[in-house]
Amino acid sequence: MNAFFKDLRAELIVYYKDDSPRFVHAFKATLAVVLSMLICMRLELRNPGTSMVSAVIVMVSQQSGMAIARAFYRALGICAGILAGLMLIILFPQQPVLFLAGLSVWVGLFVAGSAYYKNNQSYGFVLSGYAACITTVPEWSNPYDVPINDIQILSEVIIGVATGSLVSTLIFPQKVVSALVKWRGTALVALLPALREAAHEGIRPAPIASYINLLRESVAVEGLRAAAVFEDPEMRLRNDSLMQLDQMYLDVIARIYAVYNSRQATMTLDAAARVPVDRMFDKLVTLASQADPDFLQTEKGLDWLIGNLLELENALQAFFAEKLSAGEGFDPATMRTLEMVEAEVFSAISSLREFCSNCRFTPDPPGVRISLPIVEAIAFMRSAPIRASGAGTLLAGLRATAALAVASLIWLASGWTNGYSIVVGAGITSGFFSLSPTPVRASGQAFVGCCFSVIAAFAFNFFVMPLLGDVTVFAIALGIVIFWGSYVTTFPKYLVFGVIFSVYFCYTLSLTNPPVYDPLYLLDHGFALLLGIGISAVAFFLVVPREDEIMAARDLERIHELLLEAMRSDLDPRDSLQINSAIRDLILRVLAITNVSAAYREKVTSSAFVQFWIASTLVDMRTLAESPGNELPKAWLDAERDWLLAVENYARDKNDAAIQTATVATDRCLEILGVSFASRPPDERAALFRIRASLYSTRAAMSNRLLLS
Repeated sequence: MNAFFKDLRAELIVYYKDDSPRFVHAFKATLAVVLSMLICMRLELRNPGTSMVSAVIVMVSQQSGMAIARAFYRALGICAGILAGLMLIILFPQQPVLFLAGLSVWVGLFVAGSAYYKNNQSYGFVLSGYAACITTVPEWSNPYDVPINDIQILSEVIIGVATGSLVSTLIFPQKVVSALVKWRGTALVALLPALREAAHEGIRPAPIASYINLLRESVAVEGLRAAAVFEDPEMRLRNDSLMQLDQMYLDVIARIYAVYNSRQATMTLDAAARVPVDRMFDKLVTLASQADPDFLQTEKGLDWLIGNLLELENALQAFFAEKLSAGEGFDPATMRTLEMVEAEVFSAISSLREFCSNCRFTPDPPGVRISLPIVEAIAFMRSAPIRASGAGTLLAGLRATAALAVASLIWLASGWTNGYSIVVGAGITSGFFSLSPTPVRASGQAFVGCCFSVIAAFAFNFFVMPLLGDVTVFAIALGIVIFWGSYVTTFPKYLVFGVIFSVYFCYTLSLTNPPVYDPLYLLDHGFALLLGIGISAVAFFLVVPREDEIMAARDLERIHELLLEAMRSDLDPRDSLQINSAIRDLILRVLAITNVSAAYREKVTSSAFVQFWIASTLVDMRTLAESPGNELPKAWLDAERDWLLAVENYARDKNDAAIQTATVATDRCLEILGVSFASRPPDERAALFRIRASLYSTRAAMSNRLLLS
């Protein structure tokens, strides 16, 4: 019996740790929605459902900063949408065809904007698009009512986003600093086993799946960085540090992938040459195996890991200097392989140490209490073009425009009184689809979620509400439904379903001041919304039906372009920080594509990883070479220029001749740095050693045949 209760207690502890954050978030979301509804009712606004929808969307994220960010952009979006709707009504007051055509183009443009940025700013673009629908389409036959409707909706949206932000910030807030500390431990626990596996002896295929999981973890820290901008004025000062932390994490992943490739390249060496190779890799395996996951969650554990990495880093530099002066008696090709292995091991250790050091200092609050203006903090919008997909953006806009056009034609042709909900449903859903990396798959969840929401809204409106005689009981009953939908959104796999259910439940419920008992209207309204969602789903499925293969090829081409961007002689420092993130996003987008063969996806992903490896190494090397404190030989500038040109031609042409030319240019740079390295005292060799390591890593990456396939 005691054993039974011990097991039960252990299960309950695990359940509590896993699900208590979900329940807390669902409670907060429910509280925000109910409060926004009550405030709107107290102010006698005519449609509290609009405010409830805004609160639902703001509370999708569990982080307080992310909720504030979405509220900020939704406030901007509703203003832009209202102005656009007013302009369309002014231009085409009694011309429904021209009005709906202009509305379709407007929604398409802002859905394209949402697909372009793919971050919290997207929510502003989405609302700018469909706000023009919800503010003008219901009142288009009576243009004089549009300004009044605009004031009502603007008030309701502002109440919804303000309530969501305040609840997220004040009630059990989930701050960025604590999330960063938690992410740091999770990241290290994931990186060290991957490093151990990469350095382990044996011929085996690349564990791309594990590297993909590491890439997905990096998305989390970027989201935290965006949240930090809005959450705390002091944390805005950490924006650059958080961006650097993200880039360091991505660089560690690239270095681990490089270690795997160098380990596989040494499996064909003879027994004598493999002795120093095995010694280097064994050091990596030993260090990664000794690290205790629980100990790494503490500051002492982090200091222990940094100290061991630094010790190993210095030992490798000393080992290389001794080998360079004494020679090993191997042929030149074997020596190049040994130097390449040492360079990759050193780069992995150095990159991991820098990541750990940055992890230790990033969460600390600034010592001086000053703040960065929020306008300057969100200036990273300027870097969107380097990361956006032009083809995907245009395609999302085209699909949304087509969906709105078809919905408008059905409404006009049918003469359906409440058919405007078709247009509104298509506008709202097209915007949400643009936020999903897999819009076709999301369309299924959206349609099912809307079906359940219509059924739930009908049952609540006409079976539950008549039994409720008190607003408190009514709020509790409504909160139960919202709580369930918000809880579902905490599961990433069912995020779209949960959000759509909650949004359309609030929108379909159509709470009015005073309430009206009209079952036929609600069914009519719900059916029209379902039809609008179906039209959007069909548009996203049929417009460019072979999108998957086209987009996969286009994403791979975009990765090539980013690789060329990393070789530009005038590369902007802030753009260089975005290159690895952009390649990461493209790799994950390729993986999200569904209607391609597994072999094709694996081929594209493997090729993309090689380019990710090269780009990361190039950015590191150029940053080191351009640092003011690193004095390089006079011949380096000419050699670097020729090397960058050769590597650029290699990335563009991808043939054996280009590889040969790039390899010769790399060897020349290595020779120049090797002579300078041998002539310098030990305390001045660190920068040269790291640049040489980057050159060796680039040389190894260029020899990988995956890029040519």
